[in-house]
Amino acid sequence: MCRVASIYEARRERHKATKGIGAAVYSLEHKRMLQLLAKLRSRLQDLARCNKPTSRGIMSLLDQECTFKHLAEHHNMREHNVLYAELDRVTSPEERRELTRRCAREWAALRNESR
Repeated sequence: MCRVASIYEARRERHKATKGIGAAVYSLEHKRMLQLLAKLRSRLQDLARCNKPTSRGIMSLLDQECTFKHLAEHHNMREHNVLYAELDRVTSPEERRELTRRCAREWAALRNESR
């Protein structure tokens, strides 16, 4: 996964930034979202194997999807409004370009792994 959070912490330290949340929170949320996605995939596969899925099973899946959606929306909003703004403040244009290139490479590798 892209190392934005660790770069954020290093730059934050360098600039003695005191506002905002630590990078560990973003990383923990990424792990939580991946766990939720794994559970959703498993539940969906279980429902797909059933000849007659129950309303309760379907509603449970939808409730879990709602939980994931809320976490993802909240997380993305904080990344855009806090993390990325702070990164812009504490990194140079060249550091941002390199970070973007690195993240793009890592994203492409992850996409290839999932196929």
